[in-house]
Amino acid sequence: MEAVYSYQIPLPGHDLPMQVMDTAGHVDVVEEGREAQVSWGEGFMLVFSLTSHASFTALSRLRRVILELTPGAPRPMVLVGNKADLSHAREVNDDEIRDWADCWGCDYFEVAAPEPWDVVVRPFTALYQCILETRACK
Repeated sequence: MEAVYSYQIPLPGHDLPMQVMDTAGHVDVVEEGREAQVSWGEGFMLVFSLTSHASFTALSRLRRVILELTPGAPRPMVLVGNKADLSHAREVNDDEIRDWADCWGCDYFEVAAPEPWDVVVRPFTALYQCILETRACK
């Protein structure tokens, strides 16, 4: 079941309002008549667990669904590997991740819950910058 969270990320000079739809890895939530939930997004953070190759490969399907549900619209995206602190359980290699990020034209970040706020917020601010650049091109 998806959930939508609202955040205010403090940036120099202003706060960044964000709404995040967490699909909890269930692409079918997005596919089953959920166009409205995808169409309101100005940008997309594709998050996977570095300890689950299946969660990584599921992103390809999720990205395809996003592209299909928002035809012709610019779709800024960032790719985020979570659980970076669990290197002993890592199932996704760096080369594969970098290949996907390059192919998809998006930035890649690795994060872990125990990391300081300034590290965890980097993908959010990068996505925001991509959204601002997209808005400027309209």
